[in-house]
This record gives sequence, C-alpha cells and structure tokens, in this order.
Amino acid sequence: MDVKMGGFHVEVPGSIVHALQAIIALTKAGSWSNAKRVVMQRPELLSAEAEETLQGITALEPNPDRKVWLQSLGEVLQRCKVEGIEVAFGPLVQREADPQLAVLLDIAAETRELEAQCSPAQRSGLNVLDIAAEIREMGALFKQMWRDPNLQHIDASQSGMLLSVLLKLQRDHALADRGDLLNELGIAYFELRFGDPARNLQKAILAFQEALRFCTPETNPQNYSATQNNLGNSYRNLRTGDRSENLQKAIRAFQEALRFSTPAERPEGYALAQSNLGLALSELLAGDRGENLRNAITAYREALRVWTPQDNPCAYADTHCKLGDAYANLPTGDRVENLQKAIAAYREALRFWTPEAAPDDYAKTQNDLGVAYANLPAGDRGENLQKAIAAYREALRFWTPEAAPFFYAMIQTNLGSAYSNLPTGDRGENLGKAVAAYREALRFRTPEAAPYDYALTQNNLGNLYTKLPTGDQTENLQEAIVCFREALRFRTPEAAPYDYALTQNNLGAVYNKLPTGVQTENLRAAIACFREALRFWTPEAAPYDYALSQRNLGFAYSKLPTGDQKENLEKAIAAYREALRFWTLEAAPYDYALTQNDLGNAFAKLPTGDQSENLQKAIAAYREALRFWTLEAAPYDYAMTQNNLGGAYTNLSTGDRSENLQEAIAAYGEALRFWTPEAAPHDYALTQNNLGEVYHRLPTGDRTKNHKKAIEIGRAHV
Repeated sequence: MDVKMGGFHVEVPGSIVHALQAIIALTKAGSWSNAKRVVMQRPELLSAEAEETLQGITALEPNPDRKVWLQSLGEVLQRCKVEGIEVAFGPLVQREADPQLAVLLDIAAETRELEAQCSPAQRSGLNVLDIAAEIREMGALFKQMWRDPNLQHIDASQSGMLLSVLLKLQRDHALADRGDLLNELGIAYFELRFGDPARNLQKAILAFQEALRFCTPETNPQNYSATQNNLGNSYRNLRTGDRSENLQKAIRAFQEALRFSTPAERPEGYALAQSNLGLALSELLAGDRGENLRNAITAYREALRVWTPQDNPCAYADTHCKLGDAYANLPTGDRVENLQKAIAAYREALRFWTPEAAPDDYAKTQNDLGVAYANLPAGDRGENLQKAIAAYREALRFWTPEAAPFFYAMIQTNLGSAYSNLPTGDRGENLGKAVAAYREALRFRTPEAAPYDYALTQNNLGNLYTKLPTGDQTENLQEAIVCFREALRFRTPEAAPYDYALTQNNLGAVYNKLPTGVQTENLRAAIACFREALRFWTPEAAPYDYALSQRNLGFAYSKLPTGDQKENLEKAIAAYREALRFWTLEAAPYDYALTQNDLGNAFAKLPTGDQSENLQKAIAAYREALRFWTLEAAPYDYAMTQNNLGGAYTNLSTGDRSENLQEAIAAYGEALRFWTPEAAPHDYALTQNNLGEVYHRLPTGDRTKNHKKAIEIGRAHV
C-alpha cells in the first residue's frame, strides 16, 4: 500500500497498514464499551506493530485532550496483553455506566460558557481564589477521569460536590447567600481526597476566611461560630508552614467559635468546638507543654458535659479516648495518677467502641491502653505488662497485616517491648517472643516503606539481643551489632541527631561486653562510639544521656588493657566525675551509686600517685554508693560494693592496720548476708576467699585463732 506523507509516496508493509486501520477504528470508538468491542474484533491491536504505530501517532498528536485519550488507549492495550481483555476493560466499562459520572460530565461541559459570562464583580466575595480557573480545572479533571484508567480512585461524588458549589458561586449575585456558599466551598476543599492535600487545605482556609466577611457575629452568630470551627480544623490539619503557628491559629479560631456557642443554646456546636480545641492544644508542642495538656483536658471534659453515652455514644467514646491520650502524655503532676486516669478513660471508651461497632477505633484504643499499662510505674510490674500484652494482642485481632500493615507493625513493636521488660515467667521465653514480635514488625517496617520506624525497631531488636540469656552470648552480641549498624543507616547525625547518639551509645555498650576478638580493638571501638554519641548528647541538650555516655566511656577506659594504664584510669576517673555532675543522688540515685562504685574501682586500681590516698578515695566512693545501694533497695549491688570496700580496706597501708582489716572483715561479712551459697555461689566463694585472706593477715588478737579461722573459711570455700 502507498501512503502519501508530506508530498512523497511511501510504501508501507501490510501488517502496519492493518494495525493503522485498527487503531483508527479504535480512536473513533467514543466509549470504553465500544473500544472493548473493537479490540475483541481486531486482535492485531495487541501486536507489536500496533503498539509502535500508536506510540508514533500519540507523539505527533497536537491536541492535549486527544493526546490523553490516545495515551489511555495505549495503557489499556498493554493491560489487555497482560491481564486479558475482560479484566483490562471491566472497571472502565463499569465506571462508564455510572449515571452520576454522566451528570458530572454535563456539568463540566457548562464551564466554557460560564467562563465567558463571569465578571470580576460576580467574584467579589472571593478575590483570592479564581472561581473560573477552579471550574476549568475541575472540568479538565472530569474529562481525564472518564478516559484515564489510572484515575479510578477519585470519588466522583466528592469532586462533583465541589464543582457544584463553584458553579453556584459563579452564578450567584446575592451577597446574602455568599457566606453560606463560601463555607460550603471550604468544606468541599477540606474533604477533597485527591490532588495536593496542602493546596486543598489552603483553599479551604481562604474560602472560610472569605465566608467570615459575609457571615458575621452580628448577622448570623450560629453560622459565624460554625465557620470559625471549620477554619480551626483546616489550620489544625495543615502540615505545611510552621506547625506551631498553624495550631495557634486553630486554637484562636476554636476559641472564637466558643464565644457564640454555649451548652444551652447550641450544645452540639459547643461540644464539637471544645473537642477540637482540646485536640489542637494536645498537639501543640510550643509553650508550656503541661499547661497545654491541662487546658486540653479541661476542653475535653467540657465536651463531655454535652456528649453523653445516651445522646451521642460515638462522640462520647472518641472524647474519652482523646482524654486518655492527654493524661498519658501529661508531663506534670503525679505520673501514676495521670496514667491511671488515662487507663480509666480508655476503658470507658471501650464500653462503646466495641469490635462490632467500631473495629478500628477499638483496636486503636486497645493499643493506647496497652501503652498506658506498659508505662505504669506503680503496682505489680509483671501484672501491668501482662495487661499491656493482652491489650496489644486484642488490637492485633483487627489491625492485621492485610487490613492495616502500618499499625500492625507498630503494635508488634509495642508487644516486643512489653515482652522484653516482662519480669515474670521464663526470661528466655519472654525475650524470644520479643525477638519474634520485632522481626514481624520488620516485615512491614522496611527501609523503603518506613525508614524511621525501621531504624527504631532495629535499635530495639539490638537492645534485645544484648539481654538474651539463651543461645551463644557472642552470637547474640554480634546480632546486636548488626542491628545497631543497620539502624545507623537511617539514624544519621543530620536526620535524627538524638537517635543517632542513642544508637551509637548502644553500639558502644555491646563492644564493651563483647567477649571474643581482640579486647583492645573492641574497647577502642566502644570508646569511639561513646565519643561520637557525646557530639550530640551534650550537657545542655541531653544531660541525663550525656552522663550515661560519660559513665560508659569511663568503664571502657578502665578496662582497656593496652597503652598507659595510668592515663587510661585517669581518663576513666575524669569521665565518671563528669557523669556525676548530672547523676546526683537526688536526680538519679541508682545511676549515682553505680558510677560511685565504678569510680571507687578506678581509684583502687590506679598504679601511680599516693597509693593510700587513692584507696581512701576509693573507700569514700564505695561508701557514697552505699547511701543508695542498701541491702533492701539493691541487695546484689550492695553485696558487690561491700566486697569492693573490703578489698580497699585490706590493701590500705596507712592508719591502724588492725582497724583497717577489721573494717574489711565487717564489709565482707555484710556482702555475705546476700551472697549466699544458694543465691550467688560464685560470688559467695570469692568473698569467703577474701575474708580468709584478711584473717590470715590480721596482726592483732589471738594469732592462732585467726589462722585457724582463715583455714576454716578456706576449707568451706573448697
């Protein structure tokens, strides 16, 4: 066949001619049902020649609307090859049969005519949004929706409502109705679920602000209040710009709405504005966090004056859930009391948010309840965590991997944390369940889908491997190192400086413990990690964490077997003393005692300087540790420090030698009150050996009796 192209005659192969004829028939189909019929009648449309020909025609097409249509045809033909004709065309034919879409297309067809009739005066109520441009955009969208299978997710009724309001605004000449229409327009943009969400909310804000020019407290206080509430919701949901500033604008709008909504005259509007005010205050991080949350609690309680279980059970449950969140996050007051109030609020919500009535809300509240129990510091710790685990497992009945993968992974992470902290039952079994939960979470918290959450879960999993009592300890610690290094791929100094420091500190702690490999290399790696953490955990930014890394740094230096021992121990002492600037007996009693004990050990080992002075400093540090590490509060640590104290007195060469050794005997005797053959057989034997050595050295009293006692202790030890 000869085809005339640009004045020349070109010979075209027959297969391309057939493909071209079929494509021409397809482009004239006019509807998806007709297009399907053409494809079924002309199988050559699924050939490589047809694909190449259609791509060439599409590339040369100057008309934008027709170009979109040709591209859509190409995509559908590709799907036909993969899925089959029925599957590829099914949703398109079904959507085409929707009478609602036909109506929307008719509305869209009016836009060109209306644009020509539109004047600036008719848009006087909305001078920022160009109504004609918005209508044109919606009309183009509807045309594309009809032809493009990729836009099937768009809700035609939602976009139709928006276009309908725009058309009313363009036609309307009566300023009296303009406030209501602009409020409707704001609501339509607020609820729009396609396009740029931030842009939609900014348009909603403009519409509500313009509505308030027509709807004033004097002309219509009820509508004025409702519009202020809508404006507040738009600002609260806006994620662009300064978040705190947006929330403060939302708060002012809700407060303004409440000037004209009272429980008596407009109870529903009053409760809604109070609930929204509480939510905005709960989310506001700027200013006094405690005051913000206390004000939020007040607002929620005001809403509950109106929303009763009888009148509005759903809103009643929702507000109790928000009230629980506010109490759970409250940083001031009695922590136990706050969490108990949170638990009570969540339990009240669950009276109405049942699995049957509201499965998603039920699951969310069960998770929140579990978190509150997991954080509760009072009562039986094991029982609290068992309740947390039960709540998480209940949530997982509804937040499944298929229904809610993100939330499923979140609850698996919470479940892992609860099992890792559970003090009752088989420790190895609990930690094994924790590992399984974290690994299940990582099926969905992938580096691609949720890099921050992935890093968080890897960090938690690493911590878990350091505690695991079962299996090979070295293998467990190596697994922990892998987890922490994986977390550091995403916890970078730029992206998350605090979390980066946390994981570096955790990684250093593993190197501190690692029993295999070259000890010096492990400890130098630990020191590098702690120093890296201290770049971000400064005394000003994170005083407690700064002290933690300083203590860990000191411990690594104190164990370092190579280099100048004096220099290593002096660095350890400096680090311990720096930690004690922030870990005071009042602020962190356990950590204070731990660091004082470590400081005592460093002074006791220091090979240079006045040995007696070093030992006296060690004794002072041990005695300081024992101010908190009592037999009742921390029996194992008490015994360990008493044993260390006995060693310092044994080696003290100044003062009354007999008196020093008697102090050592007393200290070892105290250690043995807890380090019994049953409770701690190895430590018991060590202390008995030390005690026998002291009796052997004792210069006063009956020398024969002292030696006899030393021998008896030695035999008992053997």
